[in-house]
Amino acid sequence: MEIVDTIENLGSQGWWLIHDVFLDPIPHIHENPFVCAMWESTKCRPFIATEEGQEAGFSFMSYMITLAMMAPVISCSMGTGISILTGEWARSGKATAFFQRERWITAVVLVATSPFMAYSYKMLLEGHWSGYIYHGWAKGTLPGKLFEVLIFNIVADTWFYFVHRLFHTFEWLYKTSHYLHHSAHPVNTYIGNGGDFIELAIQGEMQVFFPPLFVPINIRLFMLNAIFMQAYTLFLHSGERIRMPLHQVVIDPYEHNIHHHYGFKNYNFALYFTWWDVLMGTHKASMPAWEKERVAGSRKKVVERTIATEKPLGPLLLHTVIECFACFRVFSFGIFEESKISKASRVRAMRGQAEGSAGGVQNQAEVAKSK
Repeated sequence: MEIVDTIENLGSQGWWLIHDVFLDPIPHIHENPFVCAMWESTKCRPFIATEEGQEAGFSFMSYMITLAMMAPVISCSMGTGISILTGEWARSGKATAFFQRERWITAVVLVATSPFMAYSYKMLLEGHWSGYIYHGWAKGTLPGKLFEVLIFNIVADTWFYFVHRLFHTFEWLYKTSHYLHHSAHPVNTYIGNGGDFIELAIQGEMQVFFPPLFVPINIRLFMLNAIFMQAYTLFLHSGERIRMPLHQVVIDPYEHNIHHHYGFKNYNFALYFTWWDVLMGTHKASMPAWEKERVAGSRKKVVERTIATEKPLGPLLLHTVIECFACFRVFSFGIFEESKISKASRVRAMRGQAEGSAGGVQNQAEVAKSK
């Protein structure tokens, strides 16, 4: 136990050193709820009043403005770091221009869902919901806190599995919402947190807000774990070459890329652990080369999006804004891309028909002449 206590003390000193050096000099920094959740400084007002007349809690706007500004920046920054570290960026070459589309999707949808996230964080951190987030690092032992984080993520993975599978059970739900996430070809790190407004709120963000309604967790670890969940989601989309040592138990990028090789009918719905997929018969540990070619061939039109990698996709961003804020039944990027491909196909077909018609007239003339 002495070793554990020593590690905890050293970690705590380093944690507060970050606060004292980088954060404390910033004016009004202790009026930010997320800073006060990570560093429960005496300069911060309490989240929950402990005595009558005590000023406690933070405004809804302080939550929302922070999330709207920082969530896209943190997601895209982590995405770039993960993409470089995993080698995805170097392997992609010119295709990195295509990442701009995924960055826009992620940024827009995170800003669009910031009111929902702000409300949920405020309700949980300030005790308005009957949750189990507790304040004060001194409560409990380090092994106990880490065990709580494990149980928290098991509950989060359970939520994610069944909601994710729901999006693949009803075709209208997949086409209206989840298809946007699956429209990234090739799949890349930046689409990890990108998708439709409905999908991100119900599937992605609720996996953070649902577990603390039942599982006790320290407020600092709750915030750090939320960042970890975001980073791990990005990592899972980084490329199929990465195989983890514990892939029989933990979902790795290879298995999640199998999920992205398919469309509506799919496998590997979990985000962290494999057991729900194994129990429910939806686990697919590997994909034979012939099957991968078959799946890729069946979606050839969708993969022919390379024309979109050369320039920013302004019209696509417009579709995203419309869908996120108005929740219209839009097939998002699929409609636009298919229309571009279909237009090119129609042009080629018309040219072919014109050439065929000219050839047919010439043949008829030759036949008539021979008679």
